[in-house]
Amino acid sequence: MAGPDRRALFTAAPLALAALPAAAQAPGTGRVTPEAFGARGDGQADDARAIQAAINALGPQGGVLVLAARTYRVDRGLRLDPTRVSVSGARAVLDGRRLPAGTALLTVTAPADAPQYDHGPQVIEGLILRGPGSRGASTGIAMATAAETRSSRITLRNLSISDFGTGIDYGAKTYLCQGFSLQVHGCGTCLAFTSNDDAGESMSFYGCTLGN
Repeated sequence: MAGPDRRALFTAAPLALAALPAAAQAPGTGRVTPEAFGARGDGQADDARAIQAAINALGPQGGVLVLAARTYRVDRGLRLDPTRVSVSGARAVLDGRRLPAGTALLTVTAPADAPQYDHGPQVIEGLILRGPGSRGASTGIAMATAAETRSSRITLRNLSISDFGTGIDYGAKTYLCQGFSLQVHGCGTCLAFTSNDDAGESMSFYGCTLGN
């Protein structure tokens, strides 16, 4: 292949890769919904326990948590392993307006038994995160890993994050993170880089709207 045909192929390839859903990029084969664990998604009942149970059910093989276009009330923080779990939503709302002070709605942290290399890229995409207010100590997404040589790297895509004290907190061992089409607004601090413990390498943002 030569000439215009080759140029067209290599021009289209990055766009095609970026268009793949999280399910196609996750290393695990599992797909779970919080509804299977009792979530109502009506914005009234607290769905945090059901969502966390769905994440945990993916196990060491990992996979994708699939959220519908519903409002999930979340009254406690959620945790996921960025080396094994992706989250894919169709404009699903995670309503964290009742989070306790000092809580992160979503904590991204790799445990000691997480794979160090050779795992597929995980993605959190298609979500609307709402917090309890910009004047408090809440956080939309917090990334930090305590285990040595592990990382909380992940790709964030098509997210709207608002009304938190901090929109996204990049902490210890956070690197190789990418942001695509993020909207972080109405937060006390848009992005915070709170650690120099093996953190901050290769952070990229594309087409994002970031403002305090």
